[in-house]
Amino acid sequence: MIVLMWWRFIYLPASPSWAVWSLASAVNHHHGEEAASYIDFESITRDLFNQGFKNQIAKDTGEDKNDPGTVLGEAIAKGLSGLMAGPLAETVKVRFEQEVSDPNKGNHFGTLELIGAIWHLQRNGDSAVTSGTDDKGQKFEVTFARGPSGWRITKVSGDAIRKKLEEAARKSQEGAAPAIPALPGTEPPKHDL
Repeated sequence: MIVLMWWRFIYLPASPSWAVWSLASAVNHHHGEEAASYIDFESITRDLFNQGFKNQIAKDTGEDKNDPGTVLGEAIAKGLSGLMAGPLAETVKVRFEQEVSDPNKGNHFGTLELIGAIWHLQRNGDSAVTSGTDDKGQKFEVTFARGPSGWRITKVSGDAIRKKLEEAARKSQEGAAPAIPALPGTEPPKHDL
């Protein structure tokens, strides 16, 4: 009996499976703030920027990875992604909370999706990865990391999820003032309001 109580009240709540179940429960019950607590928006946004910059640099430079311009470009890209990730992550988090909290939206984790996410969960120390296929047949992977506040999503991969995050980031910038001032001799970007 003691072992069962230890498993239920100590081990299970500290596992990544519990985090997946809790995230799904929060989404299904339209608790946006609680659902957002299981996601590290800044890490995901930073990774999204880093991947975008790396892809662009790789496309622009071609084969020469040891070129000083490539190394400098990667260093500048990491610095920019660090500066831009925080404010954009906060905006995406607020939009996520609003979407999840709205009962008129079709946000819902199905039972089979939840079981599949937990079934495919592979834990390795302080990280865990789960993968699956969305309703359009596109594969995705979600990485969790254990931190002081418990297990949180820190990275997502897969074209479908990345496109949704990029779209959310783009929408969050619409109507906002330019985050970076225009260079001398250029016009600042215009936003349609």
